[in-house]
Amino acid sequence: ETHRASGTTDRLSFDAGQPRSAHTSKGGQHGLDICRSQAIRMRSPLPLLLAAAAAGAATVEVRFTADFTDAVTSTSSTSCRGGAYRAHALNVASSADALLRIEGGGVAKACGTDARCAQVFAAMGYDAWALNAADVASGSLQTFVNAAGSKPVASNYDEVYTTTFADLGGAVLLALSATSTATYRKGLEVGWADALAAGASLDDIVVLCVSGISQPDIDAFGASSAADAVRKIAEENTEVDIVIATGISSDLPSAEERTNHLNQRVLIVSADADTSVAKFTFDMSDVSPASAAAVASGTCSSSYQDTFVKGIIDGDVDTVQVAMLCEDSVAGREECDAGRAAIDAINDKNDGYFDDLLPLTKLQPSIVEFQSCGDNGARTAWQSLPVTPVASIGPGATSCVKSVTSTTNRDFLGQPDDHQPVVLSESSTATPVSDRSQYPNLVRLSSSERIVNVALSAVTNYYGWDRIAVVYEVSDSWARDAARIFSENVNSVVGDRCTSTYCPTEDEAGHDGPKTGIRFDKTTHWSGWHKYCAGESSRTCSSDADCVGADTCDDTLRPEAADEILRELEANDAKIIYVAMHPRDQKVLFECIKETGMMHGAGHAILSGWLSEGIFLNDDGTTNAAAVEGARGVIIAMEKAVTTGSVAQDFIAHRTPRLDESVCTGDQIAGMYCDVDGDGGTIGGYGPFVVDTVYTLAKGLDSLTSITRQDPDSVYAAIAGLGSFESFSGDVTLDGNNERLGSMTIVNLQLVTSNQTSRRLGVPLSATSADFVPVGTIVDGVFSPIAGVDVIFPGGTTDVPCDPCPEDKHKSKVDTGLAVGLGCGFGALILLMAGVWYHHSKKLNKDLAKVRADLQDFKDSVVGVKVAVRDYVPKAVSTGDAGTAAANAVQGATWY
Repeated sequence: ETHRASGTTDRLSFDAGQPRSAHTSKGGQHGLDICRSQAIRMRSPLPLLLAAAAAGAATVEVRFTADFTDAVTSTSSTSCRGGAYRAHALNVASSADALLRIEGGGVAKACGTDARCAQVFAAMGYDAWALNAADVASGSLQTFVNAAGSKPVASNYDEVYTTTFADLGGAVLLALSATSTATYRKGLEVGWADALAAGASLDDIVVLCVSGISQPDIDAFGASSAADAVRKIAEENTEVDIVIATGISSDLPSAEERTNHLNQRVLIVSADADTSVAKFTFDMSDVSPASAAAVASGTCSSSYQDTFVKGIIDGDVDTVQVAMLCEDSVAGREECDAGRAAIDAINDKNDGYFDDLLPLTKLQPSIVEFQSCGDNGARTAWQSLPVTPVASIGPGATSCVKSVTSTTNRDFLGQPDDHQPVVLSESSTATPVSDRSQYPNLVRLSSSERIVNVALSAVTNYYGWDRIAVVYEVSDSWARDAARIFSENVNSVVGDRCTSTYCPTEDEAGHDGPKTGIRFDKTTHWSGWHKYCAGESSRTCSSDADCVGADTCDDTLRPEAADEILRELEANDAKIIYVAMHPRDQKVLFECIKETGMMHGAGHAILSGWLSEGIFLNDDGTTNAAAVEGARGVIIAMEKAVTTGSVAQDFIAHRTPRLDESVCTGDQIAGMYCDVDGDGGTIGGYGPFVVDTVYTLAKGLDSLTSITRQDPDSVYAAIAGLGSFESFSGDVTLDGNNERLGSMTIVNLQLVTSNQTSRRLGVPLSATSADFVPVGTIVDGVFSPIAGVDVIFPGGTTDVPCDPCPEDKHKSKVDTGLAVGLGCGFGALILLMAGVWYHHSKKLNKDLAKVRADLQDFKDSVVGVKVAVRDYVPKAVSTGDAGTAAANAVQGATWY
């Protein structure tokens, strides 16, 4: 239960998440339909400013090392053997528009099975790394990869611990190694096709590392030598911009240019990279190099070392174990990946962002995902953690937070009193959880429900809405809390019915919701409909154990139950509705509003207590257009987020080059982050506040020693001592319970044109999309609309709905004098009619007596009269043909 109004950046919406279309190669087509591999980036490059190439040339610098035989744990500065010295030379400031740092092979062989050596390499600042023949033959490559935490690129060597390309954010790395499982030509085709399938652009710089070449591949290219084969590779593959050759015969110069089949320049570099950091700089214009490569060397000096890398070598870097509990959904993945990006930015000591924050500390995340808070999903996820963390980022929902922070659940999880991990929640807001005697070591980075729902009630007061229907889930503590606070701050709540077969009452234990409202209960079944397994919709269930295998019990509101809620709203003639429901349930309710027409269109207003992008997303990540249409005009109180500060801008700069919509489903990929609209400046849902949790934790840890950083109580106290500070979403101030004291922005779901720049819901409405538009703020408890910005209500109208309406009030205030006059008039009329009736009845009685006398005289006069009982015609009787005559009914006969 949970997050309420979605905290996000100041402009929240999102794209539909349509997959990127595949691209063909630069000037050629491979026509391969190959699933993309998991592209891995070790470290973050500076953002590539290749857009400048459209107007002129962008300068690109590549720093490259390869074939070192000394392990990076060496402490020698000679020939850049030591990792700390080499890292400094690799990361010294560059004046180029874009910087790429690449390792060409040999480091895995040199490290062997030494895990610390792999960790040193992972911290040195490389953007990607490739294999050479020595690495493949070492026999310890898999061990090294596991310890380093990223995969090497080997486009022609396809194993589970390699990848066929690396996406560097504006550049792509391909690599060919003499020890291979495919030919060089096939390796290039596969690597580039996989990169395209993953969303690489034709405008990306494509760097190809060639580490040696065998005679069969030389022959396959029709080349006379290894150097000649490298030149043919450059000429024949139109997608390649730069070829870096190592382990090739010396007849290749340090730098040369070739021209491919499209008459585009291709650079070949063969520089000494095993005793120094090789550097080469060139200009990019349009989609190919615009100048020759200027080659230089970055030497190492005993006077300069990378502090963080040296700390790992010397064993001076402390590691803090951090759990991340994330919701398993597309919206949840984007929020979770925002947190991962923040951790990566803090851990990266060579990217220019937060390098002085925790300079000798590494945050080591362990990420677990869970389906829902039901059946203690978050607590079960916690039990699967591989280590005991010092702190946890998430969960967000209040019921999930309860399941891992209450004293009872901490005991269940086996947490001793002297080591109860700090839990930082981005979105838990329910007020009962503020009790630290029951929920110790909890930090909440969203304002409480009281602040949120007082803001929503201010909107109702502004518009004069006195009759409001409150719909809430009685089995959810967040929903009860939100509905109760909202109800206490509005004039009148209409409706008082449980639409389920049973709901607990306010007198029963655990019920802290409002005394009235339209309620439903999901603990068993509602309105006669049971819960069903997510993967087998015909199988009923009460928990995951009732489903087969890994299938889960889906407690999402069913359409039948939503219909029952809507019918009850109509029965109460409700016009203004407040809902305290989970996003998935809201999605079903809004779908039903659109599809049934109940509570739909002009004359209504909807306020929601919890906004998440999950309200509008199907399980596969596509946008649910019916839910968007049904929710059109919804009003939300959203935590204010201002991302113009330096902290936010640094996080955005680090995260943006690594955004990839394709990683919003499936396994998480190191160095790549889900974002459904590809805009690094905006994060969906509670993403901004997930980043706040990471930054708050890091700030607290930064004030401690390596020993006290391992103590959760010390970490909690350090966070409490931070005071006010700048974070991703703006200034953060925590109260005495380490809970945020924030401010609210009122947003309104509107349909906007596609030329807007904010995050959008990409609904299939021609050139229209949905956007959460800020329409007002709360100042001293009063709603203050933003000048010039309309609030759009259901039906797409700016006409404010009313309940009660002015005509209703007029009808209820009928003039008393008129009422008395009308009453007297009606009374006189009745008396007059009674008098007329009395006079008329007397006359009528006299007339009736005369009629009765006349009837008696007639009766006496007809005594002895005979009656014919069959037809009789005298002429017919005399002729003996009475039957025929009667049958013919003589025409014109006169009867007497």
